[in-house]
Amino acid sequence: MMARHLAIILPCCVVLAALPAEWWIRLLVPALALSASSFVVLLTAADLRAARLHQHGLRAPGDP
Repeated sequence: MMARHLAIILPCCVVLAALPAEWWIRLLVPALALSASSFVVLLTAADLRAARLHQHGLRAPGDP
């Protein structure tokens, strides 16, 4: 799941870094976008996986 996320967010970070601004803003804005989105993906990965398994009629590990 993280590889899919990185495939989407890394080009976005490159675009953000290419916008005209001071060098430190061009560095920190993509870093903030990458870290914040990665944190959200890592936080919700288990719930998303369980929902997808349930959608297809399968039991997620730890389901009652």
